[in-house]
Amino acid sequence: MRKSKAIIVLLFMQISCNTTTQKSDADNTIKEVESLAQKNFDWLLGKWEQTDEDPGKETFEEWSKPNDSEYRGFGYTLQRGDTIWQEEMLLIPSAENWFLKIKSPDDPEAVTFTLKEYSPYTFSFENAEVSFPNLITYRKQGEILQAAVSGGDTEIRFAFRPVKE
Repeated sequence: MRKSKAIIVLLFMQISCNTTTQKSDADNTIKEVESLAQKNFDWLLGKWEQTDEDPGKETFEEWSKPNDSEYRGFGYTLQRGDTIWQEEMLLIPSAENWFLKIKSPDDPEAVTFTLKEYSPYTFSFENAEVSFPNLITYRKQGEILQAAVSGGDTEIRFAFRPVKE
């Protein structure tokens, strides 16, 4: 009788330990998903005008948040009222990470970048499979939105100010 009680106690302990491990794994997965959901890019929202554009050109980025987990951006350059460049941007989470998808009218499909670094007012996305740009960085300092695209030895920086409408 004592032997069967000891076996039952050992089985119970083993089941308890396995349940704890499974719960811990599930808790970690939940925390990772919550961590992804907690990333906030709301500081991008609004219309931004590039401050260092060539004379005769105006470049803008407009960011919106159509739902709780998605950000949409539209970048464009005007010259004498005509659109000479544009791209659509989509910033979305998945189960594992955030992605930045960028598509211009000439691209057959969007190019996808994966979140590399994040802090409350800075982020960078990377795609090592493309030559340029393979790294895109945004940072907000005060009222200025700074962006940079880089690849290899080349980096191009941009500065934007909010457009008051």
